[in-house]
Formats: sequence, C-alpha cells, structure tokens
Amino acid sequence: MEPSLGTEFRDQLRRYLSGDLSLAEFEDWFVPRTWNIHQVGDPGLADLAYEIDLRLAEYSNGHRTENDLKEVLGAALWTIRAHLGAAPQRTGS
Repeated sequence: MEPSLGTEFRDQLRRYLSGDLSLAEFEDWFVPRTWNIHQVGDPGLADLAYEIDLRLAEYSNGHRTENDLKEVLGAALWTIRAHLGAAPQRTGS
C-alpha cells in the first residue's frame, strides 16, 4: 500500500528538519507533488501545502533565515500530525 500524501509530507518534512535532507532536496520532493494539490480533494492537506509553499517563498526572498524556516516548518509538522490523526509525541521536558 502506497503512503498517503499527508504521510509523505510528514516524513519528508521530518527528514528535512532533522538534517537527513537538504532544503534543496526537500524542495525537489515537495514542488512536483504539490503542483496540483487542489485536485487531491483534501482541503486541509492543500492548506498545509500552501502554508509550506509560502514559508519556502519567504525564505527564498530573504524574509526568513533557514533557522526561522525550520521553526515555522516544525510547527507545520505538528499540524500535519494532527491532520493525520496521529497524536504528536513530545520528547524531553
């Protein structure tokens, strides 16, 4: 069974945030998969894709540092987990 696009978002975003993917590698994965996101039929997932796209554009235009980008995308990761119905796991105190 192929993973859902939401699961792929979560996994690839997590890989970028943990340093397993460079930003360029994440963008190379993200852009083609979200080109027609409005056709997926999941408005929540489309909104998440638009949010990530906006944050990438802000970074590309010099309005955010990569650390800022990672911070806001980390928040998006929590939203993806909630969207998928997976209870977020916090580590540490």
